[in-house]
Amino acid sequence: MKPTPYPVEAIRDFLDQLQRELEVDRYQLSISAEPQRELIERVSPYLEKYGRFLVPFVVVKEEGGETEEQKARALVVAREMMLRIAEQALHALVALRETGLLDMALKSAGAPPTGSKTDYPTVEFSIRWLLEQSGEPGR
Repeated sequence: MKPTPYPVEAIRDFLDQLQRELEVDRYQLSISAEPQRELIERVSPYLEKYGRFLVPFVVVKEEGGETEEQKARALVVAREMMLRIAEQALHALVALRETGLLDMALKSAGAPPTGSKTDYPTVEFSIRWLLEQSGEPGR
C-alpha cells in the first residue's frame, strides 16, 4: 500500500471546529445560558461543510426510583463535569497551538510521503536563537 499525505485541511478544520464547539459549551455551561450568537456563528461553517457536531450532548438517563432531589443534583454534577472537560480540552488545544507543535506536525502531515519508515520530520534551531529563548543571550 502506497503511503499518502494526511488531509491537512480536514485535520485543521476538525481541530478548529472542536475548539469552537468547546468554547460554546464552556460559555453555556459556565453561566447556564444560551451561547451568544457570535459563538454559534463561528461553528456554522463547519456544520455546513461537514454536517455534524463533534462534542456530544450529554443526556442524564433516569433508571427509575430517583427522587426529584437526586435528579436535580445529577444534572448539576453533569454540568460541572462537562464544564471541567470543556475547560481542560480547550486548555490543551490552545497549548498545542501556542507551542507551534501543531503547525509543525500539520506541515509534516501534508508533505509527500517518502516511503521510509525512518524519515522523521525535522526542525532546525540556531544556537543563538535557543540561547535567546532560554534568556541566556551571549552565553
